[in-house]
Amino acid sequence: DVIWAVHASLHHGVSHKEWGRLIATQETEVLHAYTRRVHASRSTSEEHQQQAEGVKQVDFLLKHTWFKGFVWLE
Repeated sequence: DVIWAVHASLHHGVSHKEWGRLIATQETEVLHAYTRRVHASRSTSEEHQQQAEGVKQVDFLLKHTWFKGFVWLE
């Protein structure tokens, strides 16, 4: 399933190499996205789990996300 694959890939952790490519302002923006995601957790235990897992690929998207849909190609 395509949607599941996208979701799974965005929830992988960020490598030290990927983090090292960011400039200071990008680091700050990604950390804010991470904080927003963690605080949006449904429970305290989920919040602690999210904190333990750290920054993920999804945090690199910041607020620049939207889904338009799929188009069938033949």
